[in-house]
Amino acid sequence: TAAGLAALDLLTPEVYIELMARARHLSATLRDACSAAGFVASFPVVGTLVGIVCGNDAGTVQNFDDAKRTDESGYAAFFQAMLAEGVAMAPGAYEAIFVGLAHSDKVLAAIAAAAYRAASAVVAAAPESGLVLIAWPGRRSGRDGRLRGDAGDAQARRKRVQLGLGHARAREG
Repeated sequence: TAAGLAALDLLTPEVYIELMARARHLSATLRDACSAAGFVASFPVVGTLVGIVCGNDAGTVQNFDDAKRTDESGYAAFFQAMLAEGVAMAPGAYEAIFVGLAHSDKVLAAIAAAAYRAASAVVAAAPESGLVLIAWPGRRSGRDGRLRGDAGDAQARRKRVQLGLGHARAREG
């Protein structure tokens, strides 16, 4: 009520311009971090909101039909990996990331570093988990084009357990 109205009074056009700039910056750093790790995702920006579309069909998103191309299992894996890195994102693949005034350049850089580690972990676990969201040369088989990994890949199996792939749970700790 009074506190909410006072907060709204602080949201001037200049503040929204700053928030939009931070959203674009976050989008670019997330895109670069994921790309460097080999995780295919796009991060569309609308005003002060950042979306995420995972998978080989990520591309440009201009409407809900475009957004539905996201690889939901890829998003779930990235979400769990980011959570393990201490970054809480929206749990649903079709939700937005909200950028606030507390997201300084230092905070955004820390999020980007966490995204690189998380995306790297997802990519490392992908052959074991069967995710299709990355460009994984020479690892596709079958008519469905799904990724296949070596059953004896203990490191990937450990990463999969650590990330909770296939499970809707956060890592304790």
